[in-house]
Amino acid sequence: MFIAIDKQCNIIKASDYNYNEECFCPACKEEVIFKNGSIYQSHFSHRNNSNCKTFSEGETEEHMEGKLLLYNWFKKEKIEVQLEAFLPALKQRPDLLINYKGINIAIEYQCSPISKEMITSRTRGYKRNGYYVFWILGPKLKVSEKFNTIHFTYISMDSNERFYLFQLDQKRKKLEMLSDFSGSHSKIHYTKKSLTFSSTLKDIFRTPGKKERTGQFVVKNKKEQKEYLYQLSFYKYEKSRHFFELMYESGVSIESLPNTIFYIVPNEWMIATFSYQWKFLMLVWLGNFESYHVITTNVMVRKIKEWENEKELVFQGMPNVNAAYLNQPFFEYIEKLCANEVMKKVGDEKWIRHKNIFRE
Repeated sequence: MFIAIDKQCNIIKASDYNYNEECFCPACKEEVIFKNGSIYQSHFSHRNNSNCKTFSEGETEEHMEGKLLLYNWFKKEKIEVQLEAFLPALKQRPDLLINYKGINIAIEYQCSPISKEMITSRTRGYKRNGYYVFWILGPKLKVSEKFNTIHFTYISMDSNERFYLFQLDQKRKKLEMLSDFSGSHSKIHYTKKSLTFSSTLKDIFRTPGKKERTGQFVVKNKKEQKEYLYQLSFYKYEKSRHFFELMYESGVSIESLPNTIFYIVPNEWMIATFSYQWKFLMLVWLGNFESYHVITTNVMVRKIKEWENEKELVFQGMPNVNAAYLNQPFFEYIEKLCANEVMKKVGDEKWIRHKNIFRE
């Protein structure tokens, strides 16, 4: 390994080691020895009789330095933290395990790519055993200009239904928190908050009030979007192919699409399916109800699940988000339809169709 700690748990880089101080393994606390050969890069190593199974000698300096920065950060703020604590029920060692106000939180600092399946497996394992988990991305994985599919897998959701994505730049000693996500799957908007080593990490774990279901709605320019759809229909892009098939089967043309299909609701970024496709499915389904037929929350949830099972609908892969919350965009959309008097609310989580959906 390229980094050790001294008796005060300060980071000691192999490249800066001066031979004059004792060095210890950050996990098992055994004394390690410094090796400075002409063939291999300078590094610290356990003695031959060591029983430490936490760190492999191939762990990168970037990963070790980042998690030790976080470890010392939590220590500085007197937050209970363990480095590479072994969790017997999971047979797993999170990079950090903290206890904040009685809540156990696993911190995974991820510097190199791993599969979605592995991220999902680890996340679900933590959740099944009563741990919150925050993934923190290293510089090579961080969000740059736009979200990649893999970024959704690292998103965390707290008990107040707020979403976060964390990234660490250990060289600048800066932790970035992305939150307040909005937009469609093709263009995600978010706010970014930066914390430096002089800031308090407790800001991250403070629990704001529960986020309301309603939020900012956006209406796309109908003329521009119709031109966009004509282009998509001409080039037959895979992402939109099924949408045009559904339109053809329903006898609907681009010109006859209702204005309501051009609404963007606050949380539709959670849906991977082409934006117009899931809204079209929703509008056709609602249009088939008689005006006196009451539609309830349970009826909507069952229909959403049916679309998902039939592969008509795909959500973003976010194992750290409660599955029930993924239905949120559909409820936001029906609220927008009510605001435009296409639908009408007749009770708590109950609606009826108020107007003909495809005749505005």
